[in-house]
Amino acid sequence: MVGGSQNSLATTAPECQVWVTSGNSGNLTIIDTWLSEASTLSLGQPVSDLAFNRTGTKIFLAMQNAGVRMIDVASFGESTVSTGVYAPGLGDFGAIAASPTTDRIIVTTNQSVNGTYPYAILNSVTGAPVSSSSLSQRSADVAFDPSGNAYAADFVFHAANPAGRLDKIDISVPTTLTFTDVNLAFWEFYTVAEVAAPTGQAPVLFVGSNQNTGAADNYFLRAIDTANMTISGTVTLSASPSGLAVSAAGDRLFVSQFGTDEVLVLDTITRNVVSQISVGDGPSGLAVTPDG
Repeated sequence: MVGGSQNSLATTAPECQVWVTSGNSGNLTIIDTWLSEASTLSLGQPVSDLAFNRTGTKIFLAMQNAGVRMIDVASFGESTVSTGVYAPGLGDFGAIAASPTTDRIIVTTNQSVNGTYPYAILNSVTGAPVSSSSLSQRSADVAFDPSGNAYAADFVFHAANPAGRLDKIDISVPTTLTFTDVNLAFWEFYTVAEVAAPTGQAPVLFVGSNQNTGAADNYFLRAIDTANMTISGTVTLSASPSGLAVSAAGDRLFVSQFGTDEVLVLDTITRNVVSQISVGDGPSGLAVTPDG
């Protein structure tokens, strides 16, 4: 896990690297965990989010107002991806995630087109566009379950109309399989999403949420039953949930809290906090190694 004011973080196995975006600088920090050395790759534009493909050979970057880029992990060769939504190098992209079951990437946009927000499905080996569709609202984050279904959490400021919608997406079509409208409180909005799949349990979608009323700030997690897309539990937090990660076994959820400089560890079945870990200033993105 990495502290500091990073925006997003991703890990890959081949050379034990950690790739970290840094605010609006347009730089990527690449950490070699074997040698404890770091290098910087300049992109020229800020990165909203990033994700490795399932083999760890390519990393995809959702850029702010600069389209989607793909980097070869071995050579650091960089290319601009044609998304099929905007011309290459154009478009403000937000959340991105890789399927665990097939060579596909989903990337969402921050820009409304005719009242909806497009998303693109890309080949995660070649970067070629596969298909595209749209969501009713801008997505705060996307996540995959072990079966390859994607989940998008709407980024909504002005609740309760429209409601905070959670979409379950079949990326092979692509189409929304089902959704739930969660009537958010005034100025509540989603921040992050992650799926946990404990052994013998149905996958659970955890969604981080903030509510800023002007009088008080409320922070919490929603646990969503992915079978019927209903809320199965709510966990109250002491600060904004700025990053989520799940253990390899699916039984632990790690939650970075930007305002308290700590990471919470929750039992994904009981939703109870099992430990609190102090980290660096303003933690955001985090990831868990495959061995837990």
